[in-house]
Amino acid sequence: MDAPSLDSDDDPLEVFITHSVLSDEMLMEGLKLFFDKNATKGKKSKMDRVMFQSKAKQVQLFVEKYNLHPSTLCTVYEDLQRTQAVERCTVLDLRYFLIAMNFLNSYPKQHTLESDFDYSRGYIGRIIWRWVTRIASLESLKIVFPQYGPPSVPPAYDDHERDLRDDDTREWILTVDCIHYWVRKDAHPLLDHDPDKFSFKWNHDGRTVEFGIALDGGLIWKQGPDGAGVTNDLGTFRKPNGLKEQLQKVGKLAIGDRGYRGEEYISVYNSLDSKALKMFK
Repeated sequence: MDAPSLDSDDDPLEVFITHSVLSDEMLMEGLKLFFDKNATKGKKSKMDRVMFQSKAKQVQLFVEKYNLHPSTLCTVYEDLQRTQAVERCTVLDLRYFLIAMNFLNSYPKQHTLESDFDYSRGYIGRIIWRWVTRIASLESLKIVFPQYGPPSVPPAYDDHERDLRDDDTREWILTVDCIHYWVRKDAHPLLDHDPDKFSFKWNHDGRTVEFGIALDGGLIWKQGPDGAGVTNDLGTFRKPNGLKEQLQKVGKLAIGDRGYRGEEYISVYNSLDSKALKMFK
């Protein structure tokens, strides 16, 4: 089943959801995928033992496999349908979705996928990448920088209509940091490693991505990936059309680590801060 185009005039929130899943159902389906195996003779299955554990322990096992809480995965699963990344979903599609999320969490090898989920390597590989592509299509729709009016212009809507993220009375709105991750090392014609790709954090070729997390929750900014050796965190922040320009437009500030010292739009740790402000940062 090919994913339809996301270029649609329909309101994404009005697209019909063909398969809605509650948090408890997502939890059980995710656990069954790994623990509902045939029990050996005279012994209980792993799922039977899991069912005797507390709800908190079950959620912990789920997060270990998928890196997200069941309720969060329910939201992602519904968003895939709201945005028409998936035309229609069934119980079988939920299973494929969970397999793809497990793959993104742990990146198991093909022989592990084959034994865990009882599918051939070729088939499970095609299923995973189909769903990974669908999940990736949510990036531009879900990671959106909040819209603020110019700093000197009051908001044009009533207080009861104000979105929490659009509160113009706030000075700090997000935290920012760059994350490095490994990539395959490519040969360089002259040097042992490519200076534009080399990450001194990992002592290996890598890439860097800048993330901005809203103080009231949610990923609202992403820039990259770029070669890990091209620039540092502060250089990424100051790029044209980057986060600094976004903050300048709305007159807001970010919170960062000591790698951002000297930047007027980022507040970093200061020994003179009050105890409450230190905890806030």
